[in-house]
Order: sequence, then C-alpha cells, then structure tokens
Amino acid sequence: MRPRIVRSPAVRFNSDSDRQPSKRDPALLVISRHSFLPGWVFNVATIFHGEGALLAVLFLFTVHFFNNHFRPDKFPLEVVMFTGAMPLEQFKQEHRVEYNRLLAAGELEKYLVDAPSRPMSVGATILGFTLLGIGLLLLAFVLSGMFGIGS
Repeated sequence: MRPRIVRSPAVRFNSDSDRQPSKRDPALLVISRHSFLPGWVFNVATIFHGEGALLAVLFLFTVHFFNNHFRPDKFPLEVVMFTGAMPLEQFKQEHRVEYNRLLAAGELEKYLVDAPSRPMSVGATILGFTLLGIGLLLLAFVLSGMFGIGS
C-alpha cells in the first residue's frame, strides 16, 4: 500500500495544466533539497544554526552591556535614552565632531534644553535599573539553559 502524501499548499502549479511546480516558487528549492540530502544533514544544520544564533545573541548582549552599562564613566546607568537630554560637557566629550559642527554653524543654541526634572530623572533611573535587572535575569536564564544548570 502506498503511503498517503499531502501536497504542500506552498507548491504552486502553472496554468499549463502540466502539473509542474512553478520555477519562481521558493518551496521548489526546499523540496529539491530534501530529495537528495540525507536527513541527518538537516539535524546537523539545525544544531549549528541554533548554536550560532545563541553565540550571536550572547556576543551582542555582552558588547552592549559593557559598552553601555559597565564602563566606568557610565556606571551604573546612562539615562540619556530615557530623558533625551545630555549635559553639554558630556556632549562635547563624546560627540566632539558634531559639537564643533553645530558651534561653527551657530546652531548649538537651537538644541540646548533644560535639564530633566527631578521626577523625570528618578523615573528614568528606576526604569533603567528595572530593565538592566531584567536583562541580567535573561542572561542568567540563557546561560543556565546553555550549560544545563538546574535541570
């Protein structure tokens, strides 16, 4: 008895009624790979893809944390992203080229704003530490899952 095969709805047919898959269909490429590659190739590809994705996430997470949170001049938290304002001295130091360009064009005054209010600064700090804690907790979950801790 022949096994029942369900045709994938992703395979489209031409209007020629010759029942050939369309050459523009991306599903044709997947179907053609399955016809000559052994199954273990897909298992290995899945493992490599998962490990590569995990390493990429960990690398980006680590670089982000050290560049934005754990630098001595930024520690413990940089709230500029929440308040939208940065002290002028910090702007001069970190964005020297843009500062000089604005100064030369006489447009610096256009971008000067008042310092964030106390409630805004406190709220930004609370939000920042909350998100930092969530990020560290997620990192701990990823590492525990990677190394099998707690299972």
